[in-house]
This record gives sequence, structure tokens and C-alpha cells, in this order.
Amino acid sequence: MTCCGRKRDFQTEIIDKTIKNEKERRHRQIKLLLLGTGGSGKSTVAKQLKIIHKQAFSAQELEDFKAILHLNTVKSMQVLIISCRKYSYELPTKFQKVCHFFEGLNPLTTPLTNNLAKKIKQLWEVVNIKRCYQEVKYLLPENALYCFDNIDRFGQEGFIPTSEDILRARQRTTGIIETVFELDKFTFTLIDVGGQRSERRKWLHCFQEITALLYCVALDEYDMTLIEDDSVNRMSEALSVFGEMINGPWFERSHVIMFLNKDDLFTEKIQSVDLKIAFPKYKGGPDHDKAIVFIRDQFFSKNSRPDTTMIYCHVTVAVNTENIKFVFNAVKDMIFSERIKHSG
Repeated sequence: MTCCGRKRDFQTEIIDKTIKNEKERRHRQIKLLLLGTGGSGKSTVAKQLKIIHKQAFSAQELEDFKAILHLNTVKSMQVLIISCRKYSYELPTKFQKVCHFFEGLNPLTTPLTNNLAKKIKQLWEVVNIKRCYQEVKYLLPENALYCFDNIDRFGQEGFIPTSEDILRARQRTTGIIETVFELDKFTFTLIDVGGQRSERRKWLHCFQEITALLYCVALDEYDMTLIEDDSVNRMSEALSVFGEMINGPWFERSHVIMFLNKDDLFTEKIQSVDLKIAFPKYKGGPDHDKAIVFIRDQFFSKNSRPDTTMIYCHVTVAVNTENIKFVFNAVKDMIFSERIKHSG
């Protein structure tokens, strides 16, 4: 009996140790879910965090980003050429042949060769193309100006994207992308899911054991409509989706952190486009800070359980590494302090 008792004690020790190790492992697992409607900049946040925490991009990822930047560049010039004709911006006769070429090409199958890059550079120097850009830039990828300014590098045969290039690359996110990194002995798993309506059915697969929901909002989209439905204002859609998320059963015990993103673009736009276009009750005019507070409060008002669901808000510029580093440190410290409080 004594022998059997010792065996049971040993087995109990093993079980207790296993349970303890699993509890410690789970305590050090932090799962962050990045959500937001299409174009909110959440994928740029994900890329920033990968760069900040020294997670190198593979050779294949670099090739993919190169192809995306090439596509962004060619597509942007094609849209500009077509828009010049549509809005009667006359172009020099010597560019007629290359303009016809751009009008008929397929950006997905047209490589950005050194020769094509030179043509794009010449076209970008045409005064009327730049004038047209100011009128139709909302139709272009938001990195169009960056692509044109870096066309010499992009067109080089051995071009390898830099960290800045990667942050500026624009492509619709499809599926579920996970980024894992270690920080202060904790393992962070960052989950980025496509934000377009067709992608949202995949969101439910990611809702289990979430430590924090990071919800991105594009501040500059208050005067824009959805690609999927041009009768719906983009910020109204972002508000609606946010309300559905935070009031559902999935994040009752999770931190909710809102990134009011693209503040650089918003700062410029609010000077000429009144926020009243989306929110008739807004009376702050071009005052940036008043506009930010008003938008923030619109999202906060969607919270039907403010006593139990705390929303933290940060104003961000996702392409600015120092800004995201500062904001993420604040998010990390908040999560860590909560972990310590509940473990103690």
C-alpha cells in the first residue's frame, strides 16, 4: 500500500507540475486581434510591429512586396492618364503614344522595367498630370505619390524593398495572417484579417482567447464611400462594425484598443473638407483636435456596456515607426499591468 501511495504521490506531482507549467505558458501568451474595415491601415500596423520587433521578412515576402509596389506604381499612372482624358487635362503630343499604351495595359501583367519606369518619371513631370493628380488622388492608391517619388529605385533591376517601402506597399488583405514575436519573455501573436465585407465572415474563426482587440479606423475616410457599396459612408461603416464587435459576447473580457489612424492625411483633409459631411451635428470646423474628440466620442457612444468594457484610444500614423512604437509600448504596458494585477 505504501508503494502504491508513493506512486500516486509521484503521479500527482507530475500532474500538478504539468498544470502549473501550462498555466504559466498561457499567462505568457498574448493574443492580439487586428480588426477594421477595408483601408483602415491595420495591415500597416502589423508590418510595423514585425519591423519594430526585428522579425525579418523572407526573400519571398520581399519579392511579393516588390511586385505590389510595381503594381501600385503602374496602376496609379494608368488611372492618372485615363483621368486626364476624362477631365480634359490636355497632354503634350509627344506623350500620346505612351498614353495609349497605359490606357490599354493590364497592370497585373505589366512588369515595371527600367524603361517603363523612365516613361512614368517623364509623365509625372508633366504639369497637367500633376494637376489631375490633385483632383483625382482619392481614386489612387494612397501611396501613389511615394511610388512616383521613388520611381528610379523601383525600376532598377536589383531593387529590394526597404522597410519604408514595405510599409508603403498597398494591397488588400485576404485570409488570416499571423505574426509571432517575443517581448519581455511574453509571446505575442498578432492576427490580421481582411477588412472588406467579403472577408468578415472569417473574423469569427479568430475570436477565441483574445487578450486585446485592436480596432483601426481610417480618420481620413469620413468623406468617402465603400468600394463594395458606394451608397455607404466608410466611417459610418466603421462605426457600425465597431458597435457589433464590442457589444457582442466575444470581447467581454478582452481589452479594446482603438487606433484612430491616418492622422497625417486627416490633418490635411480637415482643413478643406468639413466633418459635417459625415456628421451633421459637428460644429468644430477645421479644428483638428475638436474633430478628433468628436470622432472618438462617436465610437465610444457605441459601447452599450461602458461599466465592464473599457475602450482605450490612440491617434496613430501607421507608416510612422516611432509613433507606432510609442503607442504599442503603451498598449503593452497596459496589458502587462493587468496581467500582474490579476495574477497577484
